[in-house]
Amino acid sequence: MPSKKRNKPRRAARTRAWKADRVVIVETQSQDKRSLLRETLHQSGFWLRLKERTQQAVLRADQLRILIKPDMETFDLNSPTGTDIELVEHLIDLLHNEGYTHVAVGSAADGWDRWLENRDVRVLAELAGYHYITPCQRPYDFLDLSEELVPAEFSREGALSGRSLASAWVDAHFRINFAKNKTHEEFCFALALQNLLSVLPKADQEYLALIRVHPADLCLEILRKCPPHFNLIDAFTSNHGSAGTREPHPFETRTLIASADTLLADWAASLKMGIDPYASPVNARSLQEVGLPKDYEIAGSLSPYPGWINVPPLLVHSVRQRNEWAGFARIATPWMQTINRELFPFKSVLDDQLNAFLTEYLSHPDSNFAVYSALMALNYSVAFAGGALEAYRINYSKELLRWKETPLGFDTADYAAADYKAVVAYMMPLQRIIAETPPEPNGLRWRYLDNSVLFEFSHLTPVPFRKFVARVDITRSVQSMNDYIGGASVPIARDNKGKIIYQAERNIYLPQPNWMVFFCGKHIDVCKLEFIEYKPRSHKIFWRTIKSLNSSADFDDGIVTFAAEG
Repeated sequence: MPSKKRNKPRRAARTRAWKADRVVIVETQSQDKRSLLRETLHQSGFWLRLKERTQQAVLRADQLRILIKPDMETFDLNSPTGTDIELVEHLIDLLHNEGYTHVAVGSAADGWDRWLENRDVRVLAELAGYHYITPCQRPYDFLDLSEELVPAEFSREGALSGRSLASAWVDAHFRINFAKNKTHEEFCFALALQNLLSVLPKADQEYLALIRVHPADLCLEILRKCPPHFNLIDAFTSNHGSAGTREPHPFETRTLIASADTLLADWAASLKMGIDPYASPVNARSLQEVGLPKDYEIAGSLSPYPGWINVPPLLVHSVRQRNEWAGFARIATPWMQTINRELFPFKSVLDDQLNAFLTEYLSHPDSNFAVYSALMALNYSVAFAGGALEAYRINYSKELLRWKETPLGFDTADYAAADYKAVVAYMMPLQRIIAETPPEPNGLRWRYLDNSVLFEFSHLTPVPFRKFVARVDITRSVQSMNDYIGGASVPIARDNKGKIIYQAERNIYLPQPNWMVFFCGKHIDVCKLEFIEYKPRSHKIFWRTIKSLNSSADFDDGIVTFAAEG
């Protein structure tokens, strides 16, 4: 066959109408990435999707605000860990050619400015290779998505409740998520969904990481509330290997993947890597909660890239265990990252020296078994030390533990008023059983029931009832218990006086008893429905566990009563 034909991008079956449930995988044997982009946009129905959005907004093409969100996880000029700049700028030119002239590029900073110079978004963009003007002389802005924030109206049940996003993202008529095709040493891969993390303002990224909100929860909330209108995955030159984004390991895959559905784009991209799409906990969470489109279509070959190297499962496990020590992960992040020091000098001499040493001896684990083994040993050693420190704090120094903020963990729309009222009917028979159980000398009543412990204890406080309930909110009873370390609480319904009567909670407690942490005991993590009752001489809250997200408890049900004496 003549080489001229062999070098053309492979064409999937054409479609006459744009389909939201379709992903295209377009490959080429040539070095012409611009032609590949044009063909991918054509096959994916991109221009039809864009036209549809223009009509919905009742605007002309030149009035439609378009924002391109590239992957900016880069530490060198034209690094293979970030979206190909030539493709981004060619996309801008193609949009201008079709009359869409209101185009900007944007991303939020990623927190690396704690350790490195020149990590302001606009400076980073210039040093990474963005020119602020395309080859066809079309100027464009590179926006910082940590600026000009507006309320995003996230779900009150989610991890981002009450937080804001940049108006450039929220108010864009057409959001294009232009991700990179690459492996990730903790999450196996980092594609279109994970690229949404840097839509969050930098301050929120840092705070949410500090209190250990999982990236899976953050990406899920953005996907639900402010998703991209279109997704492109740059797999022309991918970054593969065991080190993931920690070091450049370019691999010529000469492919572009496109879909209006973020999860479907990642589904195809991960299959092309030869890896389970659920291997990343970030993607697994959204696949479980949102799922793929019904009757989706994949156009193009799903055959894995020949020679592609994924992160070995054991190395992934060791990295995840290492990163459970949040304090160490926070300070050690820059130590093993390959960085162009001329572009991004270290702020700390210590970080610079540690980075120079570790990147010299712990790079290229795929080609050096000794390096691979050393990484494993280091990761598990750090994990052991972090676990020991956490166990010490849980038992002897709880004031040093970090608070945990989480999403609610379930959809309150799945439960009606009758479900909250039913909690009372469930708990009252249990209350009678324990009330008729003889007390211990210290006043504690307890007994076993269905492999759980049923107990009751009361305490007389020398404070008038009305003063007490005016200062102590019965709805916060569970949150006030010993060893409560975080969670979420969502009021569901109120009475005519504005008092909460139905409430949903997620509660996280330290392992019970605390010494169980030395034997790998889990934190208690339970989701509950609550019913609150107000009477002239008593306030009472009933709760029942509906599920445990980490399978730490089958039962964590109870009643707390504030009652006047006599």
